Order: sequence, then C-alpha cells, then structure tokens
Amino acid sequence: MMVHVILSVIEVSFHMLVGMGFFIGVYGRKKGGVKVCAYLMTGLCFIMELYNNYYSQISLTAVVFISVVEGICLWIWSDCKWKTSFSWCLFYNNFYVLCILPALILVGVNSDYSLAQLIRVENILIRLYGCVILLTFFLILRYNFRKIKSFLRIILSRYLYLVLAAGIFEWVMGIGLWNLGIDGFSTHVFWLAVLLILCLIFLILFLGVFLLYKIAETKLSIMYINEKSIKQNFRLIMQEQDKIRKINHDRKYEFQYLLECMEKEEYQKGKDYIIEKYAQFKKEQMVRIWTGCNGIDNLLNNAGSQAKKKCVELKLETEIMESPIKEYDFFAVLGNLLDNAIDAAAKCDEGRRSVELKLYRANNITVLSLKNSYSSEPKKKEREIFIS
Repeated sequence: MMVHVILSVIEVSFHMLVGMGFFIGVYGRKKGGVKVCAYLMTGLCFIMELYNNYYSQISLTAVVFISVVEGICLWIWSDCKWKTSFSWCLFYNNFYVLCILPALILVGVNSDYSLAQLIRVENILIRLYGCVILLTFFLILRYNFRKIKSFLRIILSRYLYLVLAAGIFEWVMGIGLWNLGIDGFSTHVFWLAVLLILCLIFLILFLGVFLLYKIAETKLSIMYINEKSIKQNFRLIMQEQDKIRKINHDRKYEFQYLLECMEKEEYQKGKDYIIEKYAQFKKEQMVRIWTGCNGIDNLLNNAGSQAKKKCVELKLETEIMESPIKEYDFFAVLGNLLDNAIDAAAKCDEGRRSVELKLYRANNITVLSLKNSYSSEPKKKEREIFIS
C-alpha cells in the first residue's frame, strides 16, 4: 500500500510539472506577482489529482473537472486568457489518459476484470507505466523546451479552437474505449485502443507538420517582403548615386564658369549665378523630407515622387527622430505600408486620391499613423482576418 501511495504522489507530481509547469514556462508568471489564491488553487489541484489517482485508476468525469480547476489555476498564475489555459489542460489531461489506457485494458484482459473492478484495482505496473510515460514527456520537454515553447505558443494563439476540439475528441474517444469494457475487456479492445491512439498520435504529428509548414510559409512571405524592401532600398541608393554623380559632373562646369567670371572681373555676373544656384538649392531642400535617418529620408522622398506620378496627394508630417528598431526593418515596414497606401489611393477617382502619413515621437514612443483613400472595402476571411 505504501508503495502504491508513493508512486501515486510521484505520478501526480510529474503530471502537474509537465502540464502546468510547462505552460507557465511558455507564458511566464503574471506581472505584479502571484497571488496567494494561486498557491492555494495549485495545492487544491494536487490534492484532487492525488485523491482521484489513488482511489480510481481512471475517471473521465474527473478529468474534465480537474481540467477546469487547472485551467483556472493557470489563468491566475500566468499571463494568458482563460480559454487558452482551459484548452491546454483539456487536451493534455485527455491525451495522458489515452496514453495509459492500453496498460489498463491489458491488465483487464489478463485478469478478466470488468470496468467496475478495473477502476478500483491497485496495480503497481500501471503506476510505474504512468510514471515512465510522464518522465518521457518531461525529458522531451526539458531538452527541446525552446522549440516546443515557440511552437506551442503559436498553436495556442492562432489555432486555439483546434486544440480545444482535439481535447474534446480525445475525451469522447476515451469514453468509447472505456465503455467497451463494461462486462470485461478482450484483446480486440486492447488492439483497438492501441490502433486508435496511434492514429491520434499520427494525426497530432500531421497537424504539427502542417502548422510548421504554415509557419514556414509565413516566414517565407516575410522574407519576400524583406527582399522587396532591400531591392527598393538598393534602387533608391542607385538613384541617389546617380544624383550625386550628376551633381559632381555639373559642379565642374560651375567652378569653371565662376573661375572665368573671376578672371574677367565680372563679379556681379558671378554673384548673380551664385544667388540663382543658392535659391534653387533652398527650394529643393524645402521640398525634401528630413527625419535624421538617411534610408527613411530617401524612402519618403521617393514615395513623394511616386505619388506625384500617380496623381496622389501625399501629406507628410514628420520630425527629426531616430529609428525605433533596426533601420532596415523599419524601412521594410514603412516601405510596404506606403506602397500599399499609394496603390490603393491611385485606384480612386481623381480628387479623392490622398495618402496621409504622420511620423513623430510622443513620450519616448514612436507613433506612425498612415491613412489612405480607397475605392472598395478590403475583403476579409472569418474572424475579421484580412485576406492580404
């Protein structure tokens, strides 16, 4: 009996460490400190699981109830929504139950136990099996924590309802397998349980690969946008170099002209030429945008030229500032926004083509506001997600 109690304590401890501990490791503790009620709820979860584990090999009703309590506990502990914590607890608890079902059914086959007898049986091998399963989970999470952490965070944020549906499906499948042993278990039930669990694991792996593919696809699209911005930046640099080359070429003749004026003592003529060039330079500088970031300056001035070609009114309100992030990243974001805004405004009727950009600092926060006219409403998918 003592061995049975010790194994139950170990099994429940590993179960909470893997399920709840890993979740808190993913989302972090709640800012401002953890309240006393969180510790009390955790203790309550441990007592409930230990009681259920010791007096019943498995209880699918208790699994749902414990998932609710653990979900509330994780919601109090970590910085996440209650739907996220509950979906994870339901999925994880039912997945663990399905993993130990084959061992339970195998004991029922060898001993001719019925469902009612198997629930109350104290079998050391089942306890050891449960501990080994949880230890395996723990080692997998321990040595692949960073990869699994980022992957799970993406799934729970983007595909939360898929995780919840998987947890419900596991619970229903557990009920179906468990009810097959009301009068006694057979080898057919055992192999059916193994087959269904393998199918479930395969399905989870397939969904994991599919989600990894979607994540890779998203990263690829981001890389494409970055490549586009780099090409645009390169084009702007080449344009600036052409301008500088032209200025250097013209400056040679300007110096030659001024030298001739000095040699011929035509000072007024040289002075008028300098005044004319200075007025032209001043006019160009009044039109040119200055923010303090060369790449952003070139981007905004080039956007002004593009908007003028497409008959789009571009209103810019900027101030001297530093890039809030790496300049090429900010360049990519702003360039993509301006391209989309100017393209959308260009589709409007004349007189309605306008783009307004505000870029300034307020309370050490960089504020970027971009508004543009458009001819048709943007298309959306389900849950208010834009198509592009």
